[in-house]
Amino acid sequence: SGRRAEYFPVVYRESLADADPRGALGFDIASDPRRRIALERAQDSGLPAATGRLRLVSAAGDRTGFWVVAPVYAPGLIPTTAPERSRQLIGFAQGVFQVKALVDTALAEMESGGLHFLVVDRTPGGPPEVLHHHRSRAGQHDGAVTTDEAVIRAELHYSHPLDVAGRRWELLFFPSARYLAVAHTGRAWETAAAMLLATLAVAAF
Repeated sequence: SGRRAEYFPVVYRESLADADPRGALGFDIASDPRRRIALERAQDSGLPAATGRLRLVSAAGDRTGFWVVAPVYAPGLIPTTAPERSRQLIGFAQGVFQVKALVDTALAEMESGGLHFLVVDRTPGGPPEVLHHHRSRAGQHDGAVTTDEAVIRAELHYSHPLDVAGRRWELLFFPSARYLAVAHTGRAWETAAAMLLATLAVAAF
């Protein structure tokens, strides 16, 4: 981790998926620049803060994910300024999320209606990062499905911003060939995309 004034090791962990949730115990969150930035934002603002795309330290399957950290202060105190928050900080609570698992959970009770979509992190200060590419089961016979944003935006598409603990995400929906073949109107699939967006937002929060 290198020598620093402060260290933030993982000391307790519960997992709904990992067979051995102890895998990340002892990992110093502040040793990674992306995680450290989120820690500093949470500490200074008093609000939850998300990281950008990460390769998770301990996870099954696809390890692409992100962390959300929330500051924990001394009992009975509600610091109102950044210096007070820094002095009263006793640690952080964190949530670790696999993007694919988050999307799969959101869609567990529904199909994406023939819509493919990208989840893109567009937070200012860094390049856009594709967090996840979802391919609709109804469009499995489309052949190769592009993930090129320029190609997607040149055709029918629907996009919507989403704030995730201080990060700026975009959900970019586009219809499968099968969806278009059954003569759905653009307005109809925009409505389907909006319903799917609502489902994803509820699952995320």
